[in-house]
Amino acid sequence: MKKTHTRTENLEANLLQLVNQERQKKNCSPLQGMSKLSEVAVFHSIEMLQFNKIYHDSQKTGSVGDRVKRAKLPYLACAENVAMGGDLKQCHIGLMNSPGHRKNILNKTYTHAGMGIVRNEKGMLFVTQVFLEQLAALDLEQEKKKVISEIHALRSKRKRTPLQHISLDITNKLVTKISTSSAGQLKQFDINPSFPTISKELQTKKVAFRQLSATWFTGKSVALKSVQKQLLNPKLKGFSLGISVNEGMGCLCAVFVFWEG
Repeated sequence: MKKTHTRTENLEANLLQLVNQERQKKNCSPLQGMSKLSEVAVFHSIEMLQFNKIYHDSQKTGSVGDRVKRAKLPYLACAENVAMGGDLKQCHIGLMNSPGHRKNILNKTYTHAGMGIVRNEKGMLFVTQVFLEQLAALDLEQEKKKVISEIHALRSKRKRTPLQHISLDITNKLVTKISTSSAGQLKQFDINPSFPTISKELQTKKVAFRQLSATWFTGKSVALKSVQKQLLNPKLKGFSLGISVNEGMGCLCAVFVFWEG
């Protein structure tokens, strides 16, 4: 039988304030409250109250990632804290004294949070905190500059000659196509038919090259490890990079075009 409950929105606001006070002590940016994220947290707290125990993975709703995606909230990373106790301060102190929960609260990458608190008929609080690094908060131009800087640093560290970076229209078109594709469509995606267009655009820009190669991938970040072999090729002369976001899949997309001299 379902148990009665009361949502305590004033306590949710107080808890977010406590979390941001802890973050301020560690020079972390404050988390922005998000109503849709709070709804995700509240529904999980209600379910925990009904079973009178706390947990992360639900037989009904899956993981916190599943719940956030179902709410149509694109993200780069998310995490969840859960607690139960007689009062808010007790729950907050318990979370801060737990290394894993404390790490979530003080994680600098998170930008938004949703607090969900419900009280059962005996006065016990069931608490869910959901933390989110929102895709919309990511500055793609800054991310691109950061990756290019990391590439130059990698080449310098390995005593390779500096690479030329050129922005190509075809690279941007390819990454846009990837960012608007479903997981099923990406299984069929082939970059090879684009080589004639890449070659023509490089020639238009008067870029001399002998050989072309290209690759693409999706993930939570642009991991240079996956293209490190190409980047450290002594014959490599330049590259083009395109970065975008696939909100449907909740990930970053990257396209690299390389040319040898």
